[in-house]
Amino acid sequence: MLVLRNVTERPEVVSAGVARVVGVETEIIVAAISELWEDQQAYRLMSIPTDVYGDGRAGERIVGALIDFKSRS
Repeated sequence: MLVLRNVTERPEVVSAGVARVVGVETEIIVAAISELWEDQQAYRLMSIPTDVYGDGRAGERIVGALIDFKSRS
């Protein structure tokens, strides 16, 4: 993912390597798109799936912990 902003409130995706902040300048945006279009290795590296935000099961775990906590009371 290319972030067309100068900053992002989601730095974790940048740290994970699946996003890059490229700013708002047309030439830089075009260069970043061209790089990913032409360089298969660069594209592949950014295409590796990652669970940046977890596995989506936090709610289930919280409910389980609350039930466990309640059953001990």
